[in-house]
Formats: sequence, structure tokens, C-alpha cells
Amino acid sequence: MYDKLKKFFTENILWKILSIIMATLLWFVVMNINNPTEIKTFYLPINTSNLEQLYDNNKAVLNLEEVKQRKVEIKLKATRPVLDEVTKMLSKSEVKAYLDINSILNSGEILNPLEVTVQIKTTLSNIPYPNNNFEIVSFYPTTTTLNLDTIVTVPKKINVTTKGEVKAGYIASTPELSSEYIQVTGAKSIIENIDNVSIEIDITNQDKTFSKIVEPIAYDKEGNIIKDIHFNLTEISVKVNISSQGKLKINEPILTGNLLLGYSIKNISYTPKSINVIGSENSLKNTTYINIPPINISNLTDSKEFKFTINDILKPLNLSLEDDTNSEIKVFIEIEKIVDKIITLNSSQINLLGVDNKFID
Repeated sequence: MYDKLKKFFTENILWKILSIIMATLLWFVVMNINNPTEIKTFYLPINTSNLEQLYDNNKAVLNLEEVKQRKVEIKLKATRPVLDEVTKMLSKSEVKAYLDINSILNSGEILNPLEVTVQIKTTLSNIPYPNNNFEIVSFYPTTTTLNLDTIVTVPKKINVTTKGEVKAGYIASTPELSSEYIQVTGAKSIIENIDNVSIEIDITNQDKTFSKIVEPIAYDKEGNIIKDIHFNLTEISVKVNISSQGKLKINEPILTGNLLLGYSIKNISYTPKSINVIGSENSLKNTTYINIPPINISNLTDSKEFKFTINDILKPLNLSLEDDTNSEIKVFIEIEKIVDKIITLNSSQINLLGVDNKFID
């Protein structure tokens, strides 16, 4: 048995190889002559590019991401060359499934979100292959559901928050924004869920004034980020002024002029005695106190309170208050009238003490 097998594989080997080649060629010839039909399954994603036309008509698709994930199953019956051509065009994205939105494109205003059913079509009929000789055996699904809503644009104030702490001895002022308001565009039902539009600035270990470009983010009441909306400004410029902190003593007020005859100053009081200020390091280094403007008391006959705006005093020094809650220095001058009174006593009522009697008349 072994000898027979050995003889079969070793004798006339060239002829046998040639026979295999001829048989293979004959099979290809027969296949090409007969060209039998086959059924092949294709899976096409749903192209949603034409949905931009809805956006241009103030309509938004709420379930757009869901629609993008869907696929259409198509079974075609055709000859192998035709199926091969379809496969090639599919790989080039020339064969597409798309939504026929003509029925809803020019519909009226959508007062509330609603569901509409639209047909799914393909571009198979446009395949530039001779005779388009194929048959669609099955096509599923043939429709899909779109959740539609009206597109609106509303203004929102931008909230800004800071994260972290500046270096010790410094203070950050309220951030300055390139725009305090922003226009938000999107589906009405989504816009209604916006609680705030915010940006966050990290000031950790900062000791100098800095600027930064930040993207605004919309949040709902639970703090979740809201997507599928558009801002008219994608970037906001933020400037944060960083200043040194210091404490200045307030000197006692200086009085000028004279009171009228018969009047005197009973008491002088003022508050505050010191203030917390911010400014450049050089300004604070050269300043340890401030003076209250001189107070003219000429012709003053009644007690009076004088008020001075602190920032007016600090401005020439390139300084400002750290906190504007108490922005005034108050000085109270209490005036009293001097009273002259003549007291008459009888000599019998006068006793001299420590004087020898011999000196008494």
C-alpha cells in the first residue's frame, strides 16, 4: 500500500501539477460563464448629515446619538461581480442609508417635544454599475423615530468661581470677564434644564496678576454637565488681579482753626483705628499709616460727626481697601459750652484754716 501511494505522488508529478492548474482555470471559466447569483448581507449605518437641514429650520433632534448608533440590514441578490462592486462602494461610504426628512422639514413650530416616524432610504439605486442588476431581498428597518423639539436661544449670566488659595500675604480680587453674558442655543427642553453657566479659575499659589482663557460649561440643578447645546462664545477671557495684603494704622485727626469764645472740646473719637489694604509690594513697603484730612473746627458750636472716604485717601498711595464693607472713617468731635457763674458768700460763712488768730481782724 505504501509503495502504491509513493508511486502515485512521485511519478509524473509535473503532469499532475499541470492537471490541477487546468482544473482550477476550467472552474473559473465555468463560474464566469454561468455567473450564478448569490445573496449577501450588508449592514449600513444611518447617515444623519441631512438632519442639519432641520437645525436650519429651528428644529432639534433629541435622540440624535441614538439614531447614529442604529444600522440597517440589507440583503442583496446579484451576481458575484455586482456584489463585489457593491462591497467596494460600501467600503468607500458611497452606498449609504439616510433619513427622508422632507415630510417634517417644513412643518410648523413644535410647541412641545414630539415623536415623528421617518422613512429610511438608501443610495443603492445610484450605483453606477452596468444594468444595476441586483435585487433587494430584505431591508430592515425601513423607518425610525425622531424626537423633535424647537431650537431656542437665551442669554445666561456667567458665574465665575475660584479654586485653591493664593500665596500667603496675597489676595485675589473678583475675576474680570471679557463678557458677563453668553447666548445659549439648543432644544427648548434642554435649555430649560440649565441652572447656570459657569467657569472655574485655579488661583492656587498665585502671587501675580494673570489672565486665562476658559471654556464655559452649563450645569443643571444637580450639578450635571448639560450637552447638546451651543454657545455664541466658546472661550471667555478671565483676568484675576493678585495683590499684596497689609495693615495700616490711622493717625489721630489734626484739628485746625479755633472754637468761638466760650466753647471747648470735650472729647474726640474716631473709628476705625486701622484698616486692611491691598496693593503692590512696593506701595505697601513704603506705607505704614495714613492721615485723616485736617478738620477745621472754626466757629463750631455743636458736636459734629465728620466722614471721610477711605479709598479717596488710599488712591494717591496706589492702595485700596481689602474689604469695602466699612469704607469710611468717622470722626466725632464733642463740643461743650463754657459757663461763667458768680458765687456770693457772707464773710461769716468763710472760715480760714491754718491761719493764726492774731492775723485775723
